[in-house]
Amino acid sequence: LRNWYAVYTKPQKERFVSSAFAKKGFETFCPLINTTKGKANKKAVFEPLFISCVFVYLSESDISTVTSTPGVINILYWKSKPAIIKAE
Repeated sequence: LRNWYAVYTKPQKERFVSSAFAKKGFETFCPLINTTKGKANKKAVFEPLFISCVFVYLSESDISTVTSTPGVINILYWKSKPAIIKAE
């Protein structure tokens, strides 16, 4: 049985972790928003909507594989169990 889990990443490593999960064959979700940087030229850049967080779709047995990925701090927990994010 597979579920969505939230993974806590190192700062500014969301895209790196998301691509590492994709290379391992996991489905990921890392929403990006378009923001502007700089005062004079207002350069448009894409930043993660949820800072230091990536969502991954996997079974509970694959959690150890996810937490050993470079850039991952840990999976998010709720009441001493990995927090399952509902698909809705």
